[in-house]
Amino acid sequence: MGVTPSKPGFEEVLISPQVCDLKRAKGTWLSPKGNIIVKWERMQDIFKIECQLPKGLKGKLILPSEVFPIKTLKINGRKVEVKRLKGEIIQIFGSVKCEVVY
Repeated sequence: MGVTPSKPGFEEVLISPQVCDLKRAKGTWLSPKGNIIVKWERMQDIFKIECQLPKGLKGKLILPSEVFPIKTLKINGRKVEVKRLKGEIIQIFGSVKCEVVY
């Protein structure tokens, strides 16, 4: 699922899904602070990902290279401006739902 601790003591995790040829994936990763849940789905030109972090855990989501260039990005239902061409990073606190049109 591409989940790795990025700071000591699980203060922060990095979520960087490796999409390859898969259409969808879902998994739960047990951390010392609780379960980290990641699920994503890729359709024709839309990539959807949901990440849930336990209370007190911060995270960063790096969108996979397969979804670039991004035309539109919605985070929790709100359209946001995309400033980078690759490696768009999204801060996560709690739960986040992203929808990418590429």
